[in-house]
Amino acid sequence: MEQFIQSAWQPTPGLKNHSGTPLNDERIFFAEPPESIGPVISASSSLLAKPKEKSLQEKLSGPAIGGFVVGLFVGVILFALSVAPAIALSVGGAVAIAFGGWCFYDENTFRAECSYLGQNGIAQYAIKGSPSANPTTTLLLFEDAAQLRTHQTRVYKNGVYQRTTYRYSWQQRGQSDYVISGAYHNEKGNPEIWHPFYLGAAAEMVWTQRLLKFANQDLAEKGYVEFPVGKDVQSVKVGSNFLEFTTSAGESQRTAVADMKKVELNSGQFRIVHQDAKWWSGKGKYGFTYGSMPNARLFLLCLQQLAGVQFG
Repeated sequence: MEQFIQSAWQPTPGLKNHSGTPLNDERIFFAEPPESIGPVISASSSLLAKPKEKSLQEKLSGPAIGGFVVGLFVGVILFALSVAPAIALSVGGAVAIAFGGWCFYDENTFRAECSYLGQNGIAQYAIKGSPSANPTTTLLLFEDAAQLRTHQTRVYKNGVYQRTTYRYSWQQRGQSDYVISGAYHNEKGNPEIWHPFYLGAAAEMVWTQRLLKFANQDLAEKGYVEFPVGKDVQSVKVGSNFLEFTTSAGESQRTAVADMKKVELNSGQFRIVHQDAKWWSGKGKYGFTYGSMPNARLFLLCLQQLAGVQFG
């Protein structure tokens, strides 16, 4: 069915997808980018011009396995509850067929997504059910957003890696948050090049570059750039070779970078320790999570460019 969808937009020569890989004519963009997002920086589409047709065996294998596992589980539970074997088998079989049918329908339902990152915002389009369905649209204009929070977490269970989750959440003025979130499986690195993760990562970089001009204005007028945090540390000010912390008690403590014993970012946690801090005292020690700080990528840039703090 996919080959009957016409491309509504052609990428300009040299344009790349959100992961930085050059685009070519193997992808179909079934919706045009809106003018409101400005010049397109990167684009992506899940729709192939020449899709690989699944065999009947491939279409049935996943739903069949899923149905069998769920049906077996239900049957075993019923048997353990002393339900007659014939009834347990019948109910388990019915559940297996129903669940397998639902998986088959869901797995083989037509889906397509395409997205654009522009200088002024993000546009995402999705089609589900039929190639002739009207695309749904989600749009973010950076001028309508106040701040961005990001999270990226490797999930383990009993010491075994399960997945990596991510979330990019823009707080919009007078609207619900604009969220790009999901998961992928790669313990040591990033997902494959067409994964939706890269839209959030690329958009964060464009958003941060946009904020830099406001940060430069604050630096010129106030001598520092301030970042809200919350809880024990309410805010952090970054200036030329200094950091200033405002605690929940309203106290302000300014420290020269040269007087800091440790400034590190490990597993999403900032830890900053003054050289005179004592191990039994909390004074001179500051900690907060990367995800708790709005516009944390800009904070990293300011630490690097203003305070001379480097992170891997």
